[in-house]
Amino acid sequence: MNLEVIYMKGLRVIVAALALVTAAFAQLPDAPQPQFTDYSVHNYASTFKPEARGKKKLFILAATTGFELIADSYDIHETEKGLKAGVALEGNTWLVGSRPSAKALWGQSSLELGLTMAPAVLSYVFRQTALYYGTAGAPVILAIKHIQGGNQWKALLAGKKPTGGEQGPE
Repeated sequence: MNLEVIYMKGLRVIVAALALVTAAFAQLPDAPQPQFTDYSVHNYASTFKPEARGKKKLFILAATTGFELIADSYDIHETEKGLKAGVALEGNTWLVGSRPSAKALWGQSSLELGLTMAPAVLSYVFRQTALYYGTAGAPVILAIKHIQGGNQWKALLAGKKPTGGEQGPE
């Protein structure tokens, strides 16, 4: 079979499918016509009040972000010591490689923090309380990851193999 025959068979299949779809839509009832209603009787003030943003929500976001930055500085400090001692290579090589500088690690962590904080900040701006409380704790998860990473480096520097909570998920 040459290419032209295959093309013609494919074209016939497409035309047949279009004919079937057209026939199926021809059997559907007509769309209802819109009914015009006079809404002028509802000229009262709206009862909708947007949710308050509040200082409590800003405090929660600032506290979780601060906790993440403290844990991140601990992890970066231990990583630098471990790389200088030559006990191991960096495990999270995304964007930074296996022997990153502190500047590269801060850049990577800042990007991760920005991506995890974005849903909480947007939900705060658009006053979506349920989404805000669901996403405001995301920096805490990053902080736990950094604490585990710092503990792994600390164990390696002490000449031990990381175990238990120092190892993290594998």
